[in-house]
Amino acid sequence: MADLRQTRRSVIIGAGALGACTPAPAPSTTSIGLGISYVLPNGGTCRLSTFKVADCVIDHIALQAGGQSSKVGDYYPASESPAFAQLNATDVLKDYQRAHGAATLALNNCSFFERYDPVTELSFPLKRAGVVITGGSIPYGPRSLPADPCYKNVILKALIWNENAIKIADYNQLTGKPLADVAFPDGLVTYRYQDHPLLVLTVTQGRMVEGAAVLKANGAIGDILTVDGGPSTHLWTRVTESVIATRSIALPHFLGFRLRA
Repeated sequence: MADLRQTRRSVIIGAGALGACTPAPAPSTTSIGLGISYVLPNGGTCRLSTFKVADCVIDHIALQAGGQSSKVGDYYPASESPAFAQLNATDVLKDYQRAHGAATLALNNCSFFERYDPVTELSFPLKRAGVVITGGSIPYGPRSLPADPCYKNVILKALIWNENAIKIADYNQLTGKPLADVAFPDGLVTYRYQDHPLLVLTVTQGRMVEGAAVLKANGAIGDILTVDGGPSTHLWTRVTESVIATRSIALPHFLGFRLRA
C-alpha cells in the first residue's frame, strides 16, 4: 500500500468496488467527481465517483435492532454480531439530505448481510466513531466451518479512514488489524474483489474484474475491495440522482458522503 499521504481519495465504482488512489486531478475542477460514466469491454456501463477524504465526511448509516439476542462475532476478537434493522433507502436518503442539505454528495449501500428479513446480522465487522459495532457472522467467510469449503481461504480486506487518509489492507480476524488501529476511527471489513467476482450493477452489468480495471485506469493503487451489490444495490449521487435502485429497497447499512463543514 502506498504512503497514507498519497491515499487521500476514495473511489466507488457502481456499488460494487472501492479502492484508494493517488491524489491525481479529479475529472472536474473540484476534488469531488460524481457519476462519470464508462463503457465496459462487454458493453456494460459503470459510474465512477471520487471523494477526497480531506474535503468530505463518510458516514456509516446503520440501526441496531432492539430486543434481539446477539450472535458471537466471528471476524473480530471478543465481539458480538447484533441484528440491524433493514432501512428503506428512500427514507434514509431523505433523512440524510434533511440533516446535511446541500452538503449531501452521495449515498450507497455497503455491507453484505445475512438475510432479507426485517432485521439481519451483517456479514463482516464495522467500526463507527472508534467502536466496533459488529464482528460479523456470515457463514460464507474464512471461519472454522464455512458453509462452503471454498470460503475457507478467502482473503478479507479492511477499509479504514480518518479526516486525512483512507487505507485498504489485508484484514487479520485474529488480531482485528488494521481495523483495530485507533488512528482510524471508522472502517469496515469485506471481501477482496477477486473473492467475490460476481458483477458490477450499473445501467447494465459487467464483471468485478472489469470494474477493477476502471478503478486502476483512474489512479487506484494497491488493494481494491468489494461492497454489497447485486439485487441489493442502491446508489445515489447529487449529480446523477438514482443511478441504481434494484429490487431490495430496504438495506441494513449504507455509507453517506457529504462535504466537510
